Amino acid sequence: MGDSEFDTWVKRFEDNADRRKEFGDPDWERGSHLTPAVVRSLQRFQTGEEGEGQSLVRAAQGAGDSAYLAAIRLFIAE
Repeated sequence: MGDSEFDTWVKRFEDNADRRKEFGDPDWERGSHLTPAVVRSLQRFQTGEEGEGQSLVRAAQGAGDSAYLAAIRLFIAE
């Protein structure tokens, strides 16, 4: 990585993954408040995706930016 605008996203997702390794996942049973805009965005993403975010990864591969692809893979994993 180096000169991509997506390097900061890669770092953020990696930090989140490290935090989950150390502290575990949130208590999903407690629920969470999401704004209507976030709910719509997640629904749209889920509707357009097949298993494991394959169409999103394919699109990122075509962008030619390795940091973008890494950020997308980490986003899907998160």
